Amino acid sequence: EIHCPSNWNVGSWGSCTKSCGRGSQQRTVICERINAQGLLTNIVDELCATPKPSTTQNCGETPCQGYWKIDDWGDCTKSCGSGKQTRRIECERIAATGLLEIV
Repeated sequence: EIHCPSNWNVGSWGSCTKSCGRGSQQRTVICERINAQGLLTNIVDELCATPKPSTTQNCGETPCQGYWKIDDWGDCTKSCGSGKQTRRIECERIAATGLLEIV
């Protein structure tokens, strides 16, 4: 019995897990070949003649919109009279790499 050549059946990429920052998307990749009865059959990956195409890739690699991170007010510089209070305010966003950055 001579086996027909095997081939990868590669599906379409699915939706990205994130709209910004770094997400991922997946697809189905199945090794197939025609069997002795002439039917298309799934076979184990190791029997495919070529390396398996990737099933996952990065996507959504654009920065997310920034947002203000506002800390609580600090202690007043004086216990009575006119003093000052300060607090830290930063603009943060998720970068295209998926990491938090201050902009």
